[in-house]
Amino acid sequence: MNELPSNWLALTLGDVVDYGSNQNVQPSSMLASHWMIELEDIERDTSRIISKTSVEQRKPQSAKSKFQAGDVLYGKLRPYLNKVLHVDFAGYCSNEIIAITPGELNARYLYYFLKSPIFLSYVSAVTHGVRMPRLGTEQARSAPFPLAPASEQKRIAQKLDILVAQVNALKAHIDRILRLIERLRESTLSSASSGMLSEDWRSLNPGAKFQLHSTQLSARTRRGVPSHVAMPDAISSFNVPSGWIWASAAELLRAGAFIDIKDGNHGTNHPKSNELGTDGLPFVTAANVLATGRIDYEAAPKISGTPLSRIRVGFAEPGDVVFTHKGTVGRVAINDRSCVLTPQTTYYRLDSSQVSSKYLRIFLQSPLFTAQTAVVKSQTTRDFVPITAQYALFHLLPPLPEQLEIVRRVERLFSIAEQLEAKVATAKQRIDALTQSILAKAFRGELVPQDPNDEPAGVLLERIRAQRAAAPKPKRGRKVAAN
Repeated sequence: MNELPSNWLALTLGDVVDYGSNQNVQPSSMLASHWMIELEDIERDTSRIISKTSVEQRKPQSAKSKFQAGDVLYGKLRPYLNKVLHVDFAGYCSNEIIAITPGELNARYLYYFLKSPIFLSYVSAVTHGVRMPRLGTEQARSAPFPLAPASEQKRIAQKLDILVAQVNALKAHIDRILRLIERLRESTLSSASSGMLSEDWRSLNPGAKFQLHSTQLSARTRRGVPSHVAMPDAISSFNVPSGWIWASAAELLRAGAFIDIKDGNHGTNHPKSNELGTDGLPFVTAANVLATGRIDYEAAPKISGTPLSRIRVGFAEPGDVVFTHKGTVGRVAINDRSCVLTPQTTYYRLDSSQVSSKYLRIFLQSPLFTAQTAVVKSQTTRDFVPITAQYALFHLLPPLPEQLEIVRRVERLFSIAEQLEAKVATAKQRIDALTQSILAKAFRGELVPQDPNDEPAGVLLERIRAQRAAAPKPKRGRKVAAN
């Protein structure tokens, strides 16, 4: 720790509290009306209680730790999640949560210390375990602890309550701005696909219209494509703008506007995990199609050699529109290199003289299309829009010049949204850093002025020692199986 004020003491956490002396209680001995807190009930960093459930509701099957009103609860599993609570109610908690009785310490002072960069940096250096790191009891007791005089602890805690509330209000404001930006995107997609965004363009081009050409369905797209499909109820009431058409994917394939629609269903030729490596064509999964509308080819596994030679379908080409139809449904991107799709993804190959890939990407994310996929998903046991169902989904197509104008306007609005989002993200980083900066100042003795009339921390330490010496040792409940 840095040099502390003269009336403070540099101690360890174990010098001032009984860390790790939790009392275990069997389910049969728990009060049904008391609250039960698990780690997942606490939101990371914010320390907000996400859900509050009683013993009667949760029906625990194993022993839990008991806590009292006024205790500070510390999540020792994956401590980087910064899950700390100061509770005003009694109850029981997971054994991965340490209940700390503040005793002579100011409880809010202790609470904020456990969230401070002093403690967090110490914890990150001493925690053990890779996948599920946890803070050991002895390591926690050895953590550096700056003991301020009791009166100053109270002033620090009160000041932190005010400042942290102000910072949290700023964070809430930032979150509202981010939601507004997301609504701007959603509104843009909705107005683009409904014709509202380009209404003035149509008034200047009254003769423009989309015309389907009647051509023979090619042999490679014939299988599974229905000869006729009915328009779903979800979109049947929509009024089509002048010059636009509704057409199913099957009709668009038959007319040649869509050249091909294929997923990566390789059947018995699907490669095994040990046949994928770091060289060859990207083997694109739904996870590789990002929410940002980009395909992460670098993170995708690669396929080459014999496993690649067995594959017959799912080869996406530059310019194809890739749509995730399984697991995470509805992510869309334009492919920009040769790759192979997995069974989770579909490519739409277009006649660019009739349909713009950028326009189709917009439409596949619009409410008019997602309303149709929602109906299909509701009829399956999981999020899944099979290729046969995709043939029956309807697409709303304006004439190509209007498609290109819509793309231009959407890209301009999305560019504004991205610029706003970048500025908000920078502001959010600064606000997040502000909380830690405030906490660091608090525990260096720089947040509030020292008062020479305060009782020195040494006197407080003597009271803590006397109180701990007089307190009976808590009894641990026997860990026996509940009936």
